[in-house]
Formats: sequence, C-alpha cells, structure tokens
Amino acid sequence: MYISVETKSLSWAVLDLATNIGDRIRLLREQKGWSTYRLSKAARVASGYLSEVENGLKKNPSAFVLARIAQALGTSVDYLVGNTNDPSPITDESASLSPTERLERLGAMLRSEGATEEDVKTIMELLESRRRLREAVATQADEDEGK
Repeated sequence: MYISVETKSLSWAVLDLATNIGDRIRLLREQKGWSTYRLSKAARVASGYLSEVENGLKKNPSAFVLARIAQALGTSVDYLVGNTNDPSPITDESASLSPTERLERLGAMLRSEGATEEDVKTIMELLESRRRLREAVATQADEDEGK
C-alpha cells in the first residue's frame, strides 16, 4: 500500500490538532476543578466521548460538540482548536448581561414576533425549570464524586 507524503502529513496535522484540543479542554476543565463527568453534563456531551477527545482518541470532534464544550468551559472554539492562545471567550454585548436581563430580552423578542404574554410566561417557566434541573444534576454529580 502506498501512502503519499502529503496524506501522512495531513494525518499527523489532524492528530496534533486533536491532541492540542484535548490538552486545552483538560487544562480548562482542571482549572475549574471539574471532573470529566461534570463537564460532560454541562456541555451535554457523553462523558466517554469527552474523555476520548481529551485523550486525543477522537481526532475530529464536530464544531457542534466543540461549541458546547467551549460554552461550558467559558472559552471560545477558536481557543480550543488553537486559533488563539487567549482562552477568554469572544464576547458580545449579551455576554455581559445577567441571566435575568437575557430572559427579559428574550421575552421582548418573543413579543415582537407575536407571542402572547401567556406564551412568554410559559417559555420563561420552562427555561427556569430546565435551569433548576441542570443545577440539580450538577450538584448530584458533585456529591456522587465525593463519595
């Protein structure tokens, strides 16, 4: 079997990139004091898959998965893939808003699109319920880890 030099070089570049991604994810996760399990829950990614990414076994995680991991870690996809060495997230105006202010903006946007006050109230209650559920899962994971 013949393997061209270009193909082999490309394979090594992908491997190096994957290892770099894994190292960066592990570094940020450990800085937060999180287990792989806790990050997997926060990012909504299977813990086994996350472990494979961290260990360089998954060579090309999808942009969708990287975006979830980056968001959970409070960084940017650009940092994870090595486009920047600054782990600070790329911010926009909404990033500086409190969760309550974000929800108020969401409500205004929904109203402007024709949602009724009842619709907005139902959506807000659903979002709050999901937030409480995520917090409970993360708390339970922390307690399970401490046992």
